[in-house]
Amino acid sequence: MLEEVARAISPYFGWISLLFATTVLIYWFGISGYSLTSHVSLPGPKPWPYVGNLVDVAKYGGLHKAFVEYGKQYGKVYKMYLGRFPMITVADPEMLRYILVRDFDKFPNRPDFTRSNPPLDVGLFSAQDDTWRRIRSILTPMFSLSKLKEVVPIIEDATDPLMDKLMKSTESERSVDVSTIFGMFSLDVILRVAFGLEAEIQTNPDPELVKKALTVFDTPVYIRLLTMLPFYQHVKNFFHINILQNVPYFLKVAQSILEVRKKSTGPVRRDLVQLMLEAREDGDKTGNKTMNDKEMIVQSFIFLLAGSETTGATLAFTAYHLAHNPEIQEILLHEIDNAVRSRSDASMYEFVQSLRYLDQVICEVLRLDSVGFVTSRQCKEACVIRGVEFPLGVVLNIPSYAIHRDPDFWPEPEKFDPDRFLPEETEKRPSFSYLPFGLGQRQCIGTKLALLEMKIALVVILQRIKFERGLGTTENLEFKADGFILRSRDPIFVKLVRRSLDNE
Repeated sequence: MLEEVARAISPYFGWISLLFATTVLIYWFGISGYSLTSHVSLPGPKPWPYVGNLVDVAKYGGLHKAFVEYGKQYGKVYKMYLGRFPMITVADPEMLRYILVRDFDKFPNRPDFTRSNPPLDVGLFSAQDDTWRRIRSILTPMFSLSKLKEVVPIIEDATDPLMDKLMKSTESERSVDVSTIFGMFSLDVILRVAFGLEAEIQTNPDPELVKKALTVFDTPVYIRLLTMLPFYQHVKNFFHINILQNVPYFLKVAQSILEVRKKSTGPVRRDLVQLMLEAREDGDKTGNKTMNDKEMIVQSFIFLLAGSETTGATLAFTAYHLAHNPEIQEILLHEIDNAVRSRSDASMYEFVQSLRYLDQVICEVLRLDSVGFVTSRQCKEACVIRGVEFPLGVVLNIPSYAIHRDPDFWPEPEKFDPDRFLPEETEKRPSFSYLPFGLGQRQCIGTKLALLEMKIALVVILQRIKFERGLGTTENLEFKADGFILRSRDPIFVKLVRRSLDNE
């Protein structure tokens, strides 16, 4: 009988062997990368070939929620796999102190699979090692105290059309889409601050510009699927695939602005483009390192992305939380009203920095709704930190969304409570348990600018308007994780009510 079976299949033996070998090879490609952390003695979910733990990510409702659930199951340090990439996730503040500060030289760069293709590879987000250090050192002085004070009038100018739109919206009985309104405001601010453009974004927006700006982070599904292929890096480089969308459009805008500015001989607004040109001129005179045209164009594009998406979203989140927590909003209104009455000759910069409760409110919004919900690094040098082995090349995740919801640091973590940021409360927590903008040398360079913009906008708004729940108000804030950005799943609707003040 066996001989008959053998004779029957013998003509197909070669094909059967080939099919078997191909199946084994495909399977091996799907799991081969996981060997990088197979010897690391950490708990974590079991991966599937090629997709890793993406099945769990879908089950939990997004990567941000998966981090929370994994933290409950496996603790503050664990292994996981996204696609074919093995990762170690660290939510331990003391270990993060080593990774982000003391041993920063071992984790200086973002992962290879997140890096953009040229020319974006020289942008502050993707640049690596000496290129990143050079560009960062040139850009850092542009966000100094003196430079920030120079952009205050630019931000104040942008609040005029914002207030016109908001005041008109108070006439509606229904709630209004504040995410779009604040998104246009923040885009207006960054176009003015970074490019010197007064494009009437809030009053008469260019449909193409707005559409492209709002879809920059909409990574197509096919690109996400490509990341699971064994040769993704080669495919990405060959076809010049970028995770960000509409790159050529905005690079062309930045290039045209730079060319016009280089030829200008009259007085110009000292925006970020102008500051970069001045830094290069000074560098040429002193022999210091400078940026070339391509690098300046890319940095302008990065400023546009970071400034428009994060700030507008955070302002919309703030409106949502104030509408749902009227007792907190009343405390904030009381602080602003009293400060306005006693302001004297304080500049707008000094004025908004003096509002302690406003700062606490914004900090609490950023805790619950950090747009940058995860930070990733790649291990450049094999090392052991607090007993945990990090192999060369392994990707490290810092899940700020999950850390900000850890009850070990934040009692009743889902409760909106600005008093968490009272000085005496802040001293009780590990400093690396709060990182909405990251920490260490690669902390977001525009942190102070973003906070300044939000504070000025809220001070101007809350003198005349307050946020309430009403017809059509968003009741539950749900997020979706797009790449490394956390966004509201749906537009945020809040009712706007005109204030009646005794001193008006």
